[in-house]
Amino acid sequence: MLGCINKGTTTRDKEVIIRLYSALVRPHLEYCVRFWSALYKKDVDRLERVQRRATKMIKGLGSLAYEERLRTEFVQPLEEKA
Repeated sequence: MLGCINKGTTTRDKEVIIRLYSALVRPHLEYCVRFWSALYKKDVDRLERVQRRATKMIKGLGSLAYEERLRTEFVQPLEEKA
């Protein structure tokens, strides 16, 4: 789904990417966090990787560290949902 957003949108505005991510990608990830064994760090890391890619898509945030990108009004880390 994230790949479709990446290829299907021409804008990289923060509001657009966050809305698409929140509506189309985030619900799947939150479900997976509960379904997969969140006790295993490698499983949580796999899911966080998707969120990392989504934050890199936003114009002007790609060069920042992941934690800094989350602090710029994006969503909370998936690890907190587990």
